Amino acid sequence: MDSLHRQIDALRAEATAKYEQIKLLETRIEQLELELKTERQKQFKRKKQQPAGADTADHDTPPGRKKRGALEAFGAKLVLQILVSCG
Repeated sequence: MDSLHRQIDALRAEATAKYEQIKLLETRIEQLELELKTERQKQFKRKKQQPAGADTADHDTPPGRKKRGALEAFGAKLVLQILVSCG
């Protein structure tokens, strides 16, 4: 019976640690979403300030391949952070 109680205590401790990790990751997600929103606003303002006819082509992207959007890059970065923190 004592071994069952120890198992239950260990599982509770593990669940508590995972819960705390989830809360930290949720907070980090909120921070990253705010940073993303701010960056998008900055980019929008810069695009508005560009003179008409300015070259806006992206030379870093190879031909035949689309440039990753901000949301896709954000998602990839977030998934990587979650994998590293759980790893």
